[in-house]
Amino acid sequence: MKNLSLKWKVLIPLVLVLATTALQINLIIAMNQAQQEDAVKVNVAGRQRMLSQRMAKDVFGYVLTSNSQHQEDLKVAMDIFEQSLHALKTGGQLDVGGTKVEVTKTENPEIVTLLSEAETSWQGMKLEINGVDGSSTDAIAKAEAINEQLIKMVNTFDQATKMYETASAVTVKKNMSVIYACAVGYLFLIFFSWYITNKYIIKPVTALQRAAEDIAKGDLSGSSR
Repeated sequence: MKNLSLKWKVLIPLVLVLATTALQINLIIAMNQAQQEDAVKVNVAGRQRMLSQRMAKDVFGYVLTSNSQHQEDLKVAMDIFEQSLHALKTGGQLDVGGTKVEVTKTENPEIVTLLSEAETSWQGMKLEINGVDGSSTDAIAKAEAINEQLIKMVNTFDQATKMYETASAVTVKKNMSVIYACAVGYLFLIFFSWYITNKYIIKPVTALQRAAEDIAKGDLSGSSR
């Protein structure tokens, strides 16, 4: 530090402070973005539970009443469920309540495994649902079997929702630790900048000012100090 010019003695602490500030801002932005992405996944996983319950109701409604509206509602619920499951597995855009949202692919291995198991179950379940015939003699028995599978699907996505929430909380905790560490470093740099400014600028300028005042009073001995 002694061999540096005055300009660099002032600029280096200032650049470090600015760099730390920029880092903190970027971390906060990244943390907010990650929280928004996690909230979308929690919302979609929660909706999968609701859709599973809705499909079970429509299967029984169609079998018991032969009302085609239940069949149409079932088709809509199945399409939304499948699109959402695909988005959770691979990422991509998804319509949620009339709004397009971006679903990011999760890297959590436990959630990835759970979603893969859900997809395998869904492929078999979808064939059984499409094969339901309200006029057949075993329609109610088939509806009850499908209902049991859909209850398992509800439990699967209840677990997935909790896992997404837990993973989000862990990410937030990590990000906050980094932000706190940066805050400590930021305070240290401020103190360091004040120390450098005081040592190399304020003290020399103050000494010159005092010498000038002594000379103005006719005391020439101060100029040699």
